[in-house]
Amino acid sequence: MRDSPKRLDKIKANVTVLCEMIDGQMPVHAIDDDVVQRVRGLLAQMPSNRTKLYPGLSLDAAIERAKKDDKSRLSSSTQAHYLEILRDMLKVAVRKKYLTSNPAEEVKPLRKDGVTAAQKRRPWTDQQLREFFMGSSFYRSCVPDAAEPYAGKYRDWRFWLPLLMLFSGARPNEICQLHVDDIARTPMGVWYMSMTDEKDGNSLKTQASRRRVPIQSELIRIGFLQFVDRQKQQGASARLFPMLKPNKYGNLAWYPVKRFSQARFSVSLASCSKVPLPLKAPAFLRSISPSSASEAHCSTLATRATEKESFFRVPGAVASRCMRG
Repeated sequence: MRDSPKRLDKIKANVTVLCEMIDGQMPVHAIDDDVVQRVRGLLAQMPSNRTKLYPGLSLDAAIERAKKDDKSRLSSSTQAHYLEILRDMLKVAVRKKYLTSNPAEEVKPLRKDGVTAAQKRRPWTDQQLREFFMGSSFYRSCVPDAAEPYAGKYRDWRFWLPLLMLFSGARPNEICQLHVDDIARTPMGVWYMSMTDEKDGNSLKTQASRRRVPIQSELIRIGFLQFVDRQKQQGASARLFPMLKPNKYGNLAWYPVKRFSQARFSVSLASCSKVPLPLKAPAFLRSISPSSASEAHCSTLATRATEKESFFRVPGAVASRCMRG
C-alpha cells in the first residue's frame, strides 16, 4: 500500500528533527559514528510531544525543561523509528558515494522502555466499562428514550461507534468510513461489515485489514440493522455516519476520537489504557432486546458488567466457512 499523506508528513517532521540533531550545516561526508551516537543520545532524552509541550524552544532547551518538569521521554519504538529514517538517509548517501559506509547501520535505541507494549495498551476494566456506559452522560444521553437526551447531530455515532468497536475490535476509522452497502449478508445468512479501501475516500492501515467482520448477534438484537435501514434512505451508498467530516488526511474518526479523549468520565478513566475502547464483547450485553435499548440498556450494562466476559474471536476455520460466498 502507498504511504499515506499523514505518514509522509510525519517522516518530514522526523527528518527535520534529525537535521536539528546533526546540525543542518554539516556536510554529509562528515557524518560519522560520533555524530550518530550524539543523535542516539539526544533521542533517548527527547521529551514526548516536544513541540506541543515546549513550542519555540530548541531541542537542548526542551530536553532540560522536560527533565525539570519530569516529562516522559520518547519510547524505544519511537527512537527506533527515528534511527531507521536516519539509517535510510545515510544509505542513500552511501549509494551516491558521499559516504563509504553507513555509520547508522546497526544502531539501536540507547534507552529501553520499562514496560512492554502490551502493558501500555491494557484492556479496560469492568469498572471502567460501567463508568463509560452507565456513569457517563456522554453515552447515556444518546440511548433511545434517555431521561435527558442529547439533541445534537452526533447522536448516532456517539451511540453506535462504542458498541461497534466493542463487539468487532475494528479501528475507529474503519467503522466511521463504512457505507450502508458495506453491511451485507452471506448466502449462509451471516451479517457482516465489509472493511475495504476500494471506495473513494476510504483507507486501511494494511492490506491485511481488508476483511469481512461478522456482526455480533447482540448488535442485531439492539437494533443495528434497523439503524442501517434508516440510513439507507439517504442513498444506496450513503455513509453510516454522514455527519462526520474528514480531517486533512481523510480520517473520519478524528473528531470522535478527540471527543472520547476529552470526555473524562472519571478519575479512573482519565488514567486508563490508551486503547480507545475494550476489544472484548461482554456477555452482559446479551440481555438487551431490540426494544429495550434505552435507560434500561445503560442500567444493564452497569449492573452486570462484572459477569463473565469473553473475547469475540471466531476460529479461523469457522469464520472461513461462515463467511464463504
